[in-house]
Amino acid sequence: MRARGGLPNMAVFSIYMRIILLSAACLVLSGVRDARASAKIAEAQGLVEVQGYRTGGWEPLARTPYPLRDGDRLRTGTRAEAKIEFSDGSTIRLGADSTGQVEEASPKRISLVLDLGEAAVQVVKVLARRFEVRTPAAVCTVRGTEFRVRVLSGGRTDVDLYSGLLGVEDLRGRQVLLHPNESLRIDPRGMGVPQRSLSRAQRRSAGTQELARKEADLGRAKAAAFAAVSREARVDEYRQGKALVDATGR
Repeated sequence: MRARGGLPNMAVFSIYMRIILLSAACLVLSGVRDARASAKIAEAQGLVEVQGYRTGGWEPLARTPYPLRDGDRLRTGTRAEAKIEFSDGSTIRLGADSTGQVEEASPKRISLVLDLGEAAVQVVKVLARRFEVRTPAAVCTVRGTEFRVRVLSGGRTDVDLYSGLLGVEDLRGRQVLLHPNESLRIDPRGMGVPQRSLSRAQRRSAGTQELARKEADLGRAKAAAFAAVSREARVDEYRQGKALVDATGR
């Protein structure tokens, strides 16, 4: 028995099966690509370098967006920064002179290792997912919050929480729950006591006041310098006989 076109039924069935298997393979590969691309470098300024998990070497970032896979590392140069976006809308912005690694970016867990530098984190609240930032001295675990982490040489970690709740654990297993506008310092020997910190609005206001104070100090310094130069010029003219002195000494 032959099918239409002269091909046996078994041959037609074999062709159909190949098409189905090929389509399934394409869907699987597409899913793998989507899973691997769940994290990306969305924006970059200055020198940003990426080290693939299997490539080994550091390469300058040539374009954005740039997909990141689990295990990829990145670092920023002086006056540089990079914004990492995840598929759920959460973001991590690495500051200048920072080094980090995307340890995992999956629907159930997002983990970034910050070895050195500063990271500003904004997390979208998803109950079924764990979001954490790991440093040499601490693990910060969050669900829907905004905070900043700074890692200095030696592993000392400073954490500032702006909104939401943030669980912090040191290397000894001690845990602390931070509340909005609280800060904490952790080093490899352990963690300190949470301190009340300024809000972002207060920080901006304080920064504006500090800038005004510096400008006022600079203005006074310039005025003093000009006055000193003027006095020196008058003395120099007198010494060279270019100035006339009246009976009163003027």
